[in-house]
Amino acid sequence: MLRSLTLLALCACADPPTPVIEAHRGAAGYYPQNSRTAMLASMDDGYAGLEMDVVLTADGVPVLSHDPWVHETLCERVDGAPMEARVRIDGLLLEELQETYLCGGLPDPAFPNAVLHAESMMTFDELVAALRFTEASLRVHIDVKFEPGWTPPPEAFADAVLSRWFEADPPQSFYVSSGHAEALRAFEDWGSANAKDVPTSLSWPSAPLDADAVRTGLSAELRRALGLEDPVRLAEDAGADGVALYYELAERHMVASARARGLDVALWTLNDPALLSAHARWPVTSLITDFPGDLP
Repeated sequence: MLRSLTLLALCACADPPTPVIEAHRGAAGYYPQNSRTAMLASMDDGYAGLEMDVVLTADGVPVLSHDPWVHETLCERVDGAPMEARVRIDGLLLEELQETYLCGGLPDPAFPNAVLHAESMMTFDELVAALRFTEASLRVHIDVKFEPGWTPPPEAFADAVLSRWFEADPPQSFYVSSGHAEALRAFEDWGSANAKDVPTSLSWPSAPLDADAVRTGLSAELRRALGLEDPVRLAEDAGADGVALYYELAERHMVASARARGLDVALWTLNDPALLSAHARWPVTSLITDFPGDLP
């Protein structure tokens, strides 16, 4: 107990290190989210961190997408026909996915000023290959979109992502995040079995697909306030190296506690320059934002 209190005091009093600013989905405020255009432009723009979402095709190829389906309002068919319904990515071979659908050419209501560029989904192989030509100091954040009932099992994600990463051996550091503890354990188990270091971070709160964000946040905060859920303890129970917190639910003492217990802390998704500037003084490891170039 005395050691924990001492560490908390040090976290509170010492000047915190400058956090890494991560380009969320490749800087979705500027470029089509998770697109080839976004990833390559963010590398060229020199951001310190780069975050992307990964799902698997029917033939087990990791591609960059936030959802386990081809997005019905942000994507379209190659022949120009609109999407009439969601199409599951795990039901398409990579060749079918890339030859049939284009994403990024339609306006994103969440980011009306982002550039538009229609293109096929980027593969994780392409991303890792491109990393060889950018700064070695870049921190890569791989958010695994394992979703029960919608995607292959977490072990398939771990093998597909990590085998490609370590075979290509890019110079950058990386970490893997998920809101599902079983997904993180699958990545940690792969690392143990292959004698590789695989840093992981538990995202909190975790929400079911299509869940209302406000309701999810209120529910998570109520469980935490009642002592029914502790994101730091959840991360430790998952064997994770860090915790990624929704910034509106993060409190400074919670962050200090996580850091004192040896966990990295990321905050998501801060899209206001004043918020970015204020939270940059917190003892966090990284700040995740759709506008990484807007920090004062």
